Amino acid sequence: MMPTDGMAGKGQTVGFANWYDEHVVPRFIQCACSSPAIAALREKVVPLASGKVFEIGCGGGINQPFYERAKVTSFSGMDPSAKGLDYTRAAVAAKG
Repeated sequence: MMPTDGMAGKGQTVGFANWYDEHVVPRFIQCACSSPAIAALREKVVPLASGKVFEIGCGGGINQPFYERAKVTSFSGMDPSAKGLDYTRAAVAAKG
């Protein structure tokens, strides 16, 4: 059953939209943006980052494996999805 905000009609749509944004979109983005072709591009571009990195749309943590620890002095990111940020935090923690 989809969560709702307790209101009939429009509230149910808002509840579904929130659920979709939190659970479906982050996973879809993580899968779509991790395709082998895109990963090959990330592998070439992301290691060029150095100093203080601010990543817009960091959800999924997909770029984390490609940052070179010796070159990046700090990392900050933003993403509209709380779940996407959870994925990024997990990727950062896994990297150490």
